[in-house]
Amino acid sequence: MCKLFETISIIDNNVQNIEYHQKRFDISHFEMWKTLPNIKLSEIIKAPNIKGQFRAKFVYDNNSYDIEYHPYQPKIIKTFKIIESNEIDYHLKYLDREELDCLSKQKDDCDEIIIISNGLVTDTSIANLYFWDNTEWVTPKDPLLKGTYRSKLICENKVTEREISESELLIFGRIAVSNAMIGFVEVKDYCIKY
Repeated sequence: MCKLFETISIIDNNVQNIEYHQKRFDISHFEMWKTLPNIKLSEIIKAPNIKGQFRAKFVYDNNSYDIEYHPYQPKIIKTFKIIESNEIDYHLKYLDREELDCLSKQKDDCDEIIIISNGLVTDTSIANLYFWDNTEWVTPKDPLLKGTYRSKLICENKVTEREISESELLIFGRIAVSNAMIGFVEVKDYCIKY
C-alpha cells in the first residue's frame, strides 16, 4: 500500500501553516484514492508543550494515519551539485523517497543537489528553489513537489512562478530554499558544482 506524508512545523507550541498542509493533504488523498479525507489536521496535530521547533510527521494511506513528533535541527546548505533526472516523479509527497535518495547519493562533497529535469530546474531533494532575477524572486513553474511554504509565498505574491532553464543558474546572483520546516531562507555564499 502506497503511503504519503506531511511534514508540519511546530514552533513554540504553534502549528505552522496548517491550512496549506490541509489543502495538499486533501488534493493528494483525492488523487491517490479518489475520496476526500474525513480528517482535519488542525484537530489531530497537537503541539508538544515545549519551547523550540518540532517536526510533526503525519503518515497516511486511505485507511489509517500515524503521527510522530521530533525536535528539529535545520540542515545547513552552502554547496549544490547539479544532477539530471528526466524520469523522476515526486508530485505527491510519497513516503517512499527511494528515487530522491538515489539522486542525493550523487552529491559527492556537496550539501544538497539541484535536480534538472528535461533542461529545467525543479527542486533540491528536500526543498523548493528560488532565484533573484534582479527584480523579484522566481521559482520553477514545475517543481518536483509543490511545497506548502512555496504555495504560501505564491498566494502572498512574494514569488513568481516561471520556467527556469539550467543555463540560467549561471546568471542569478542570489538563491533561496524553502520547505515547511525552514520557511524561506536565502543561501549566502553558495556554490553550484557540475
